[in-house]
Amino acid sequence: MTDYDIENQMVIRIVARRNDGLYKTEVVQYPNEGTDYGGEIIVPMFGMAKSIKRGNGWARIELVDETGSIGLFHNEETPIETGQMYFILVGDNRIARYIKVSEVDPNGTDLFVDYLYRKEYDMEEDEKMVVNFSPYKTKAGKTMAHIVMTDKDKNLTRAIAFPTMYSKVLGKMREGMKSKPVLSKLDDGTLMIKEIK
Repeated sequence: MTDYDIENQMVIRIVARRNDGLYKTEVVQYPNEGTDYGGEIIVPMFGMAKSIKRGNGWARIELVDETGSIGLFHNEETPIETGQMYFILVGDNRIARYIKVSEVDPNGTDLFVDYLYRKEYDMEEDEKMVVNFSPYKTKAGKTMAHIVMTDKDKNLTRAIAFPTMYSKVLGKMREGMKSKPVLSKLDDGTLMIKEIK
């Protein structure tokens, strides 16, 4: 962990209100000793959408809580509404997944909500489960995907599936599916799906 300054950890407090009125609080510390972040941090966040600024092909959402504010990117047609409270899954300063707090059902089928409430997953050591699968088109018209995965201990990893791997990940790594992906690191630190076992 020589790349990270453990003395200056960022602490994120996540509070979830269950339908029965009880609250569940989880504290996430970054960086965390013993965790390989693969060059990118994926964190669940909680806050109110204060403002939305739109540009050609993008939207910047200002999310605020009692500790401050942060600007996060999403697509231009984002259905996120100002004044609403959200749980948001963030990676590379982009919104991977979100849900309104008022729509959270701990007994429902939403994978992100399940991730927030679950303590661990029943998986093998080298297995990952897909929490978010976001396909998109390149300028050349080819399809790629950003994939957020969790291991059995709820450590999140984000990787790219290039067009050459897209059909394989579409068949084996959609949301909720478990697999054993082999990851490779690009020169800029971005993780990519190399193969799926």
